[in-house]
Amino acid sequence: MRRAGSSVCSRRTHGVFALVAWLILVLATPRRALADGAVQADVDRLSKAVAQAKGVEKHAAMRALFNLWDHADPRQIEQALEAAASDGSAPAASRVFATILVAEARSRRGDSAGAAKRFADLGFVDRWLFVGPFDDQNRDGFASPFQPEAELAEPVVPGRSFDGKLRPVRWRNTEGSHAAVFDFGDWIRPREEICGYAVSVLETKEGHKAPRTVSLWVGAEGAFKMWFNGKPVLEDAAYRGFDFDRFATSVQLMPGKNRLTVKVCSDRTAPKIAVRVANAQGAPDLGVVFSHDPSSTEGNVYNKPDPKAPAKPVQATGSAVGPIQAFEKAVAGAKPSARDMEAYARYLAFSGGNPRGAHTARDLADKAAKADPSWERALLAADLAENRNGMRAWVEEAEKLVGAKDTRGKVALLLAKARLARSSVNWRDATPFYEEVLTIQPDNVFALLGRAELYLQAGLSRTALSVLERAVEAQPYSVSLLRVYAAQLRGLGRAAEADEIDGRWFAFRSDDTELIVRQVDRAVAANDAKKAERWMARLERVEPDESIAKLMVARAYRSLGQPRKSRQALETALETAPEDQTILRTLADLSGEDGDREGQLKYLRKILQLYPQAKDVRAYVEYLSPPKPRQDEAYAWNKERIVQADVPAKKGERTRILRRLAVTTVYPNGLASRFYQIVFQPLTDEAAAEARQYLTSYEGNRQEIELRLSRVYRKDGTVAEAIESGEGAANDPSIAMYTSVRTFGITFPRLNPGDIVELRYRVDDIAVKNDVADAFYDVEYLQDRDPIGESEYILIAPKTRELKTQVANLGGVVSEVKEEGDHKIHRFFAKDVPGLPREPLQPQAPELLGQVHVSTFKSWEDLGKWYWGLARDQLDVDEGVRKKVAELTKDKKTELEKVKAIYHYAIGLRYVALEFGLEGIKPRRCALSMARGWGDCKDKATVIVTMLRELGIPATLVLVRTGMRGDLPKDAPPSLGLFDHAIAYVPSLDLYLDGTAEGTGTTELPAMDRGSVALQINEGKAKLVRLPDPKPEASPHARKIELAVANDGSATFSIESSVQGVHAPSWRARYQSEGTRRERATQDLSAFFGNVEIGKEAGSLSIKYANDVESPIVLTAKGKAPSYARKEGDTLSMAVASSVQLLSSAGSLSTRKTDLLLGARSSATEERVLKLPAGAKIERLPEDAKVEGPFGSVVVTVKQEAGRVVVTSTLAVTKSRITPTEYAAFRAFCQKVDAALDQRLVIRL
Repeated sequence: MRRAGSSVCSRRTHGVFALVAWLILVLATPRRALADGAVQADVDRLSKAVAQAKGVEKHAAMRALFNLWDHADPRQIEQALEAAASDGSAPAASRVFATILVAEARSRRGDSAGAAKRFADLGFVDRWLFVGPFDDQNRDGFASPFQPEAELAEPVVPGRSFDGKLRPVRWRNTEGSHAAVFDFGDWIRPREEICGYAVSVLETKEGHKAPRTVSLWVGAEGAFKMWFNGKPVLEDAAYRGFDFDRFATSVQLMPGKNRLTVKVCSDRTAPKIAVRVANAQGAPDLGVVFSHDPSSTEGNVYNKPDPKAPAKPVQATGSAVGPIQAFEKAVAGAKPSARDMEAYARYLAFSGGNPRGAHTARDLADKAAKADPSWERALLAADLAENRNGMRAWVEEAEKLVGAKDTRGKVALLLAKARLARSSVNWRDATPFYEEVLTIQPDNVFALLGRAELYLQAGLSRTALSVLERAVEAQPYSVSLLRVYAAQLRGLGRAAEADEIDGRWFAFRSDDTELIVRQVDRAVAANDAKKAERWMARLERVEPDESIAKLMVARAYRSLGQPRKSRQALETALETAPEDQTILRTLADLSGEDGDREGQLKYLRKILQLYPQAKDVRAYVEYLSPPKPRQDEAYAWNKERIVQADVPAKKGERTRILRRLAVTTVYPNGLASRFYQIVFQPLTDEAAAEARQYLTSYEGNRQEIELRLSRVYRKDGTVAEAIESGEGAANDPSIAMYTSVRTFGITFPRLNPGDIVELRYRVDDIAVKNDVADAFYDVEYLQDRDPIGESEYILIAPKTRELKTQVANLGGVVSEVKEEGDHKIHRFFAKDVPGLPREPLQPQAPELLGQVHVSTFKSWEDLGKWYWGLARDQLDVDEGVRKKVAELTKDKKTELEKVKAIYHYAIGLRYVALEFGLEGIKPRRCALSMARGWGDCKDKATVIVTMLRELGIPATLVLVRTGMRGDLPKDAPPSLGLFDHAIAYVPSLDLYLDGTAEGTGTTELPAMDRGSVALQINEGKAKLVRLPDPKPEASPHARKIELAVANDGSATFSIESSVQGVHAPSWRARYQSEGTRRERATQDLSAFFGNVEIGKEAGSLSIKYANDVESPIVLTAKGKAPSYARKEGDTLSMAVASSVQLLSSAGSLSTRKTDLLLGARSSATEERVLKLPAGAKIERLPEDAKVEGPFGSVVVTVKQEAGRVVVTSTLAVTKSRITPTEYAAFRAFCQKVDAALDQRLVIRL
């Protein structure tokens, strides 16, 4: 835990940004710096700015000055802050903030006692009761009222448990710690993506009046809510970095006990909170005492909340306001001033206050630079730009604004250009910019550092050292220069000189743990225990993370041969953070070294209790413990049972699976381990050859596979082992698909018919955390292509977890549930499971196979809410996106026109899928996909949704289970794993848009999407839907054909073929390249006329609208068909319509066991004009035909005119799926269709 006097910002590097025109220094790190002169001039200017600034600008100016600490003379900075702290004319809140920075300065200079004294006199709440962690994955926890939130007025009961993120949690207190900042990460695990609650009881000291108005000043890492005496008084939903006193509100401090409650949620870092109690003006109110004794919560509680009252937005209840509130008010008007926007942008940027997942500072800087251009604002916008292109644009804008005689502006511009150059491939291009700066300002720290780093990158270490030597002479108190100089000396073997330089800069950065640890290590190496202990004590004072400090101390004591002190340090750390895995592992190691087997097992088992996915720990516990089979592997058949299953095979079987076992153990955090036993027997030579290799897959980024056993039991009683195993990436470069899935293969020795193969393997989750909160979902198949003797699925889960299960597509499954200890065991068993029938045009196997679905998601809306939390920040809009949207929709009037413009842009992005880890389900931001020019399905859907929302057109992400997976079983439990695609939906137009469907029009939904099950996310109000399956007339293929038949059976032809709808994309792709059009047209037209010869003259072949996805693609051609008509004696027989051979292509089987998939519904209309040879007589004229039914219709009309016959045919298939019970009637329909379309015209010459 952090001591009261240690620096809370020692690990955070702030950028230095000016607030107004005279604050022009921008500094994020030495590598990202915009400086306008020698550092001393900057200190003088910022010191003056602190004195002159008004209101919240004073806070920002002080932070800007403090952020120069590593580059200027720290003594002068501290002196300026001391002056600000004692400035009686400044607001009280500003003086307090200055005192906070002075305290941090004291800590940096090694005066921990002085820092602690200053913090103690500022009125920070330093005693807390706390409980957590609660889940905040996807930042959903902030809006979720966990149980402590419903008990704001109830006494804190220490033993009372709540459902935490991974396990039950209970109230604890910060006994032994009295820090100004309460860091949840010191006490609870996990530290990331969590929420925590903290309570402190405030009482008025004797001699101070109550009731009275006090102000509460809050700084938090993450988002926070605050209640005072049960009443909500302040909140900030933005996830920010930590800084003191960001927000404030006024409350009434009542006589007796007053209860202060805070909820803090953070994502990628541990939540922190600092609450300061002040008077109405912001000066410390030291007439308050704080208590974290649970019994103190049993007294008066004012304004007890009404649990039935509707929730209301929380507003600050009093007159006190912090910097964020003041800035928000300043920029809230219709036309905020450029000065206010610039000031706010700088404050957010250098104080770490920009909301994560947003770009408030960048937007404010851009707007300020556009509203009232200046080089300072342009360079601020450049520094905050998201990418190099944006930065370059603003640097170029700044160059136009820098005056010829403006030295400061010129230096700042040159340093910006240098930074831009260093981020390019050719970093050497930065050299001339640094040289020019040093010509103007020879002592410029940032140019000196930059030039030295370039020399180092070029391998010129001694040249870099000479540059640094001169720089240190000019700037002897610059910590950044001294650090780099010392490192370079040490790198060149001049250790003694490096130590002397380290001592110089360490005097001003005594909070630098890296140097302290180095000193500890050196003392340990010299076996100097006293010196090591002095440095260890210093480490414990300044290291913000107590767990890390204690681990380092324990390591040092172990190396010094003092295991008792090592254990004492670790046990102290464990009291604070009892669930820290690293501490537990280290204690286990220490116990092992001491020969304490029981103690070692105690700590290892504690790790497994907390982190059951720790596979290495589990393996070591098994090694240390008496041997016994794992719980899940105990369900496997032994050799004797396998041999008993070898009964005579049924006739016609190629392979049979004797045993299929899957045992899944679900942990409380939703991760799992899986054990499989597969026993199969090839029965033919062909099957034996195919079975020599067995393939499975796993997620390489979060799982580990282990082959436990691989044997072949031969007919002669001998046993052979697998001879080889290996794995490889399961990528598909042909469609630019790259994932973390890996294929694992096992190769057996030669197999003979009748041999029995047994496989046992494990797939264990080894990820540190569950990407899907604590959810678990899975689909396990009980059926296969081959028959299975016994198929069994065992699911072992904590009995506290509510699981939804469903058995689909398989009758006779025996299911049972029983409890054993803390677990609930679900068993699904099936015997004599038939193999899956193999039939043409059948649904995909995942739809047909017998399967068990499992999920912890309670509903589809619950799943959608979780996914919305994951994706919502990815719908972020920045200035680049706005500009692109405006460009794409310029001159577009209607909503449909705008939607088409956005859709066309999305499908134009290249399809590339990099689906590693969480990126397999989490979309990338629109701005990133734009910059890269590529994305996968969810990225493209996000581009569409983001841009449409920017236009004010509601749109939502949609998860899709495409036809490649097959249909979803009815009433299947909610699961993210059921989907394999993502698209967008526009409710106002009832329009689904697939961004991956290149060459597809806005209304031409791809065939794989049509009729599929999908989940509309709808901002968390998810809805399970079935995608449209448009009627046949929405996908027409229209042909107009004229044929002039000659006596020899040849014919000249002309054709116009128009395709729209579901089949149009494939036609557009086929005829995209002009170089292959003639060859492909010749192939395609042969389906209508037999062999064809397309004319050579101009206009004989034309393709229209191949690049216009909103128009039908039109092919026109002229040529000759040498054998169009079949000569039969003195007669000619010729086709009068395009034959589809529906019976042979779709109805080839006499009966079916599975559904028949016909594909997307479409229609075809053809007008065929047959010009007959002179003098020919019609021997047999086709008849009109009309067939209508539930499967579709066909209409053929025949007209005989002078010298020609005109035949019009129309075919529409209205069903895309035929069930086995419908199949016989469908075959009859096919026969009638074929009879109608296969009629021939016979003429006599």
